[in-house]
Amino acid sequence: MFASVTTPGSDEWVATRLATKLGADYPRLALLAEHQAGTVSVPDGGNGSMRDSYARFLNLARLNLAQLLVAAVTDRWRPVGFTSATATGLASDREAAHLYRRIHGKAVSRDVLHDVAVYGRGIALAGRFAGRATARRLSPWRALVDAPDGEPWNATSAIAISWLPEEGADQLTLWRVVDGRVYSRRARRASKVSTIPDEGTRLASWYPGMGWGWIEEAQLIPWAAGRLPVVPVGSEDGKGQFEPHLDSLDRINHQIFQRITITVMQAFRQRAIKGLPKFYPEGHPQAGQEIDYGSVFEAGPAALWQLPLGAEIWESAVTDIGPLRLAIADDVKHLSAVSRTPSYMLGSDGANNSAESASLAREGLVFKVEDLQARADEPLGLLMEMCFAADGQPRTDGIAIVWAPADRSSIAERSQAASQASTTLPRRSIWRLVFRFTPEEIEQIEQDERDERLLDPEPAAA
Repeated sequence: MFASVTTPGSDEWVATRLATKLGADYPRLALLAEHQAGTVSVPDGGNGSMRDSYARFLNLARLNLAQLLVAAVTDRWRPVGFTSATATGLASDREAAHLYRRIHGKAVSRDVLHDVAVYGRGIALAGRFAGRATARRLSPWRALVDAPDGEPWNATSAIAISWLPEEGADQLTLWRVVDGRVYSRRARRASKVSTIPDEGTRLASWYPGMGWGWIEEAQLIPWAAGRLPVVPVGSEDGKGQFEPHLDSLDRINHQIFQRITITVMQAFRQRAIKGLPKFYPEGHPQAGQEIDYGSVFEAGPAALWQLPLGAEIWESAVTDIGPLRLAIADDVKHLSAVSRTPSYMLGSDGANNSAESASLAREGLVFKVEDLQARADEPLGLLMEMCFAADGQPRTDGIAIVWAPADRSSIAERSQAASQASTTLPRRSIWRLVFRFTPEEIEQIEQDERDERLLDPEPAAA
């Protein structure tokens, strides 16, 4: 059992505080995970006896717009290269590109940035295995980083929790920076089954509880050079892309649920015949007996009913679902506006818009992605520096991330812009600013040009 859990500043106190804070965030994470996966329950407003009857309708009414809001950002939010602060011009950093491939940086960065888009925070871990650098993503369900208010880049401690089935124990790993010393430490708690909730589990909260004990002394991380190897990446307000719009998403799903319910129920329209006697009249062979209208009025394409004089057929009225459909479409448009996501990404209404209107609709999304790029630039650069240090090649020149352009344009548009700029800008600037080539791609283009001149030299002057 932790001995100093009540002593502020102790490893036990820091680990327990971070684990408790992580557990308190589980209800929010579960709600976001359900919306992202499209499994969130649609509010039906019914009583207990109605829930089973409407279960099928609830499943049919789910429209996963949350996934589209996330994809609209992550599809444009991609690192494509690196530059060094001390490099001449904008030359590519080939060493960083090589290390990035070796640590599977594309997969790690995509997963971390996806976590930021869904949960509002992502976490990457730089490490060393067999003398070489490694990097991996830490799930927001399993890790938490602590940093001073207003300084998210200045992380001072972090934890990660996991279940070890082979050991039959929960494990907690703590990383800390104390007086410039960076170290890690592991604690375990024996348990036949894991007490840590599975990712996506809906629960009130989770508390680390008692029974934890350290299994090792503090392990120094000398290559970390006074910085935590756990790197957090966050959004502006710590929220995911669709988190501020959960009510709008639920309202849209609820209206779809109402539309489906009305449509299905109208397939079974109620019919009745008014003015029919209950018993056979006098003079009938079955006079005085109750009439079995189920056999008299048989249903079928060839059935013919003979109604007595004065009887009339009543049928329930048809409900017009047109206004409900329009209301759903309006709510989707409002969601597009408040989330700064072009409407054509959430539906097909904007598919025939002009190029100018489509460009204006993308502006909000472009600004949003550029803001996320700016917030992730330094953390990912720090991750690469930590991986260089773990690889035994410390770098102090600063590594900048080259991002794919947030505003995607067609090759025709770029070619036209390049033609117009050819009289005012150098060729290399046009490649960088208009065609948005990365430094590595520019170097390859120049190499291709040199190769072509060698293979097809110009004719000698007469």
